Amino acid sequence: SKSVLSRFHLRPSHEVSTKTLLKLAKCQSLKKLVLSGISVEEGGIEAMCGSLMQQNGHLTDLEFYGCAFNHSVGQSGWNAMFRLIDHDPNIQIRASSLVYSQRKPPKFT
Repeated sequence: SKSVLSRFHLRPSHEVSTKTLLKLAKCQSLKKLVLSGISVEEGGIEAMCGSLMQQNGHLTDLEFYGCAFNHSVGQSGWNAMFRLIDHDPNIQIRASSLVYSQRKPPKFT
């Protein structure tokens, strides 16, 4: 039988390597990735976002929570996330309590 990974939640243990983030970005069945209370290796978010842009749209929800992430991502990481949103209108990025997206809210009739 074939196993499909559609959600992955990474919790605090140590600094997450760029290699780990790239492997997750390349997992085509992954739709939601939650990185909670972790710190990332320098350049890791930029590399992951670049890979996601090349993969074209399999990931729809990317969530980051916690102070450790906010302190380790840096301005270039934030810029990479905004480039990813510009590139892929279907992705929604949550960082702490903020949501960044091009998605249009559902219309209620």
